[in-house]
Amino acid sequence: MDPNTTLSINEVIAVIDKFSGTSLFQGVQTSQQLSAFIEHQRYLVRPEPVLFENVDVLVGGTVKKVQVEGGYYVPFLPMLELLLNCPEVLHCVDNPEPTEKGKFRGPMDGHSFRQNPLVKKFPDTLGICSYDDDANCTDTASSKNKSVKFLYWSLLNLSAELRSSGRGVHLIASADPAVVKSKGHDMFMKDFQDGMNKLSSEEGVEFTISGKKRTFHAVLVHHAGDNPASAACGGFKESAAFAKCPCRQCFATQTELFTSFVEKDFTLRSKELHEAQVAEVEKYGQSRSTGGFNPSVEYGINKRSFLMTINYFDVTKCFPQDLMHDVILGTLKQEIACLLGHVLLKNQTNLKKINEKVESVAKYFGVNKPPPITRDHIDQRSIKGSAAETLVLAHSLPFALLDPASGKSACDSENLNCYILRLNLLDLQMSEEFSLDDVQRLRKMIALHHLRFQRLYPNSLIPKHHYEIHIPTQILLFGPPRFYWCFRFEAKHAYFKRIARMSHNFINIYFTLSQRHQEKQCGLMMLSASGYTKPYMRKSDRFGSPMDLHLNTSVHNLLLESCFKITGNKSLQRYNFVHMKGVHYSKGSTVILGFERNVPICGEIVDIYGLNGKVAFIYQKLIPEKYVVELNAFKVRYSDSTAAVLFSNILYHHHVPFIRGGGNYILVPCRSYLAHKVGLHKLSWNEKLCCWVTDTSISI
Repeated sequence: MDPNTTLSINEVIAVIDKFSGTSLFQGVQTSQQLSAFIEHQRYLVRPEPVLFENVDVLVGGTVKKVQVEGGYYVPFLPMLELLLNCPEVLHCVDNPEPTEKGKFRGPMDGHSFRQNPLVKKFPDTLGICSYDDDANCTDTASSKNKSVKFLYWSLLNLSAELRSSGRGVHLIASADPAVVKSKGHDMFMKDFQDGMNKLSSEEGVEFTISGKKRTFHAVLVHHAGDNPASAACGGFKESAAFAKCPCRQCFATQTELFTSFVEKDFTLRSKELHEAQVAEVEKYGQSRSTGGFNPSVEYGINKRSFLMTINYFDVTKCFPQDLMHDVILGTLKQEIACLLGHVLLKNQTNLKKINEKVESVAKYFGVNKPPPITRDHIDQRSIKGSAAETLVLAHSLPFALLDPASGKSACDSENLNCYILRLNLLDLQMSEEFSLDDVQRLRKMIALHHLRFQRLYPNSLIPKHHYEIHIPTQILLFGPPRFYWCFRFEAKHAYFKRIARMSHNFINIYFTLSQRHQEKQCGLMMLSASGYTKPYMRKSDRFGSPMDLHLNTSVHNLLLESCFKITGNKSLQRYNFVHMKGVHYSKGSTVILGFERNVPICGEIVDIYGLNGKVAFIYQKLIPEKYVVELNAFKVRYSDSTAAVLFSNILYHHHVPFIRGGGNYILVPCRSYLAHKVGLHKLSWNEKLCCWVTDTSISI
């Protein structure tokens, strides 16, 4: 008999016997039954078809008119209400992260949101962003493939950790790209448009949250995407080659794109002027004129954007340039190709050696190994690889070009300094926090780098070099670029591609993808609300091979006592690895512990322990010797001492490459972010080296 419940063992067994022979999945064996069950629990938001035209079909000897489905959309407001009923989401909405004047730490800190009239009147207004892109879904078993247009939305009020999760990206629609191209986005986005206009009205929208009525307001802050997708959504020319003014932000002409790299030298587009120009384009199209002045070509505008009907949305400002496509896959790849072309002309090394060295260094960066580079890639200025692989290649290249015997690079110092300036520029662009001084510094660095690149590699500039000059202004509007780049949205594509491979169903792939996605997301929300699983938006941390031991039996007992602040022979867990906040930590991993005079103090993990939900790393201290400008890395050496640090006290929750061989080097991307955290943001400009450097005169 249990004294707390007064239940006997026999009574418990009797209840269990009642369910003998019953399947745990009774009543939900099929997808139809599962959908019906989730819908019955009022959690499933079903996708709705988008019908766009009638076609004649022969049915039983009779010709009938049948409406063709161009795709499926997911009702926006019901999905938003469902999301807001998640406690962890509502907590972020009701407890926004603090803001500081002149600091930009997230998308809600930008002027686009803060200066919005609705936000000023209703400070608890929600921020929404949208995104669209095409993805190719393939069934490897049958060699079938289908291109699908995906439209997503995301809630910006979430903390950075939750916002980065794939569960924070929600489906607006999945559609046939050909239909979207011919008919426009309007029919697929109409429900989203209507919902946003209701949310951005004075009245707002009333939702039932945890059984209580609450009124919410929201604004569409920005629309993310690559250049063709953003241009199509904004009504601009999709290709820079077909417009006199190819830029979405300004009126720079084709001949003016590279005459200056200072934004204020160009006339920026404005909402009022754009409205007048769109009306002019529409009037010209209706007149069916040929020849003469064509406003569409002159202004780079194709049509009126469907997003112009959404309250407070400015298409001339709210399509930010994407750091992933414009810089990492654009200007950075272009410079890598140009630098390698210069190296091969000097004939001091060859591609085989460069590829071998890149491969040997890339293993320290994790799983994103860049593919081999060929001569054609360099000649065609088309370096292969994903954005993540390109980042690894970019940081590995200075090591690959270094001659260990002479200690000199295979390229000229001027070319190398320009490339290191590019890496320093990228580090700053990828920062997680900006001040007004940072924005001004970024403007100067972009202008200086582009001028040097233009001089070293004539006729190698691309339109994305011009687009890059608008990034500082976008930081003022929307916050750090890493918070609206396309990485997390494109990661969402992987889920749909996996569904296509598993289902082998291409008959109505738009319904299959939409329905499966909604069943999964809504089902997870239902299980979370019922208490069967962890919170819907929380990422599950992983702990590898936990082994129980007592504190006194550990060789690190004194360090653990101090770190965990415990005494006595407590029971601990020892792990082979932990995966926390999206980062894998194991023996040999490197962590950043702090800064001393702008120089990172690092440690190499030698053991991992856990106690009462806390994780501690035992690490061997790494002593920094100097910042090596030619490698954009800090040279370090091992010390004889070990120490302990709690995971919660780690500054930088990203992978830290520790390159061993020919010396030990630590690469610290986003150094400005780390310096902000410890109040030491004092990079200095070295005129001789032509790059931003830290104080390298270290005596520790």
